[in-house]
Amino acid sequence: ERHFDFLTGLHNKQTLETTFSLEFSRAERYHTKLAILVLDLDCFKEINDRHGHLAGDRMLQHIGNILAQSIRSFDTAARFGGDEFVILLPETDKNEALELAERIRTKINREMFVVETSEIRLTVSGGVAVYPDDALSSKELFTCADKALYQAKHFGKNIVLQHKPEPRRDSRSDTRSI
Repeated sequence: ERHFDFLTGLHNKQTLETTFSLEFSRAERYHTKLAILVLDLDCFKEINDRHGHLAGDRMLQHIGNILAQSIRSFDTAARFGGDEFVILLPETDKNEALELAERIRTKINREMFVVETSEIRLTVSGGVAVYPDDALSSKELFTCADKALYQAKHFGKNIVLQHKPEPRRDSRSDTRSI
């Protein structure tokens, strides 16, 4: 079916975008929380380069299975592209989203892949953001989760971080006092 990613069986990017828009509108209308989790496999390019794309594909399929088994029936898991995945979690606060993300991260990290004679341990980094705490538009919410993911990669990978607002500079402190 064209709503699904052919490799992982998860929703594809187009379906994710449609669902995200609907879930965001619902969260706004009913004043509920909506969490988004962005996950990215660590060092996936090296695995593909070293062991070939078939091995990489098998790992992506396996990640897809883990995500599908980890979520509730009304959550949405999608392959966003390449080795990046997104999970939408309606009516979920930051702690609940981080808890799920940590469970998924741990599950993936526990797995040992055997490719020919090599053993590969996969790790994943992630970022979490929640409406309305972190952002008031869907685009901004995604950006917040993506920034948190980028920080997780920067801080050494195999970690999930929540969006932290940048400290606002007080405009008065910029003016010189006499």
